Amino acid sequence: MAFSEIVISDFDELIKKLYSYDEGYVFRGLRSSDWPLSSTLARSMELVKECKRPYQQVESVVTDMLKSKLHHYIHKDEIPKSSFGWLSIAQHHGCPTRLIDFTTLPLVALYFASRGLSINDSSDFAIWVVNYRDTNRICDELSDSLKIDLQPDEFFDFCSDRESQSGEKFAWVSEPRKLNLRLERQGGTFLITNSSDVSAEDALSEMDERGSVRTEKIIAPSSLLPDIQNFLRKSGVTASRLFDGVDGLASEISDDIQRVLAK
Repeated sequence: MAFSEIVISDFDELIKKLYSYDEGYVFRGLRSSDWPLSSTLARSMELVKECKRPYQQVESVVTDMLKSKLHHYIHKDEIPKSSFGWLSIAQHHGCPTRLIDFTTLPLVALYFASRGLSINDSSDFAIWVVNYRDTNRICDELSDSLKIDLQPDEFFDFCSDRESQSGEKFAWVSEPRKLNLRLERQGGTFLITNSSDVSAEDALSEMDERGSVRTEKIIAPSSLLPDIQNFLRKSGVTASRLFDGVDGLASEISDDIQRVLAK
């Protein structure tokens, strides 16, 4: 894949780099720099080596099961109205989908990259950075009438209908018109591939060859963890603010306990 790897060993340099990007970029933090930029659906399918079902069929089963039972758990006004909305709520609650969580907020990505790390870990963490203006500019050219920022749900359906055409691979960044609270709190958005069996790295690589998509992977050591945790707390980037309700409280307690045990 055509992306730049930027290795950083100094905390101040890391923060300076994260703040160097303008508003046209999105970020994804991973606890290990060895982890690929992949969806929960792709990771689930890799665990089942003998699975003969196509990715699209598995994704359809997930949403069909949600559609048949979700009304028991939420108010009817909260039920999604689009395919993109259904996948978003599936992703939100931990079901495997093609959507890959990103954020417009670099410190939120840093939180997720460092969460669960120990200063004694030998592996580095990573933050993926994608220029979504590049991806969306290329994808907007696919349709004469639809624009990603104006019609995100309709654009998702349009691109999903193109899955069987000529093996093309592309990705864009968007979120459904109707957001849930967690997406709003985390500045959340999604990197989406046009097909559930298309690798995000492959899609970005092909798009870079067609029209220049700036993608970077920042790599930093876990030894920066104490400075990172202190900086995030002072910046107000805590679990209770990123997650809603009791989930946020419980996550913040878990983070606090982990810091105490690491001392």
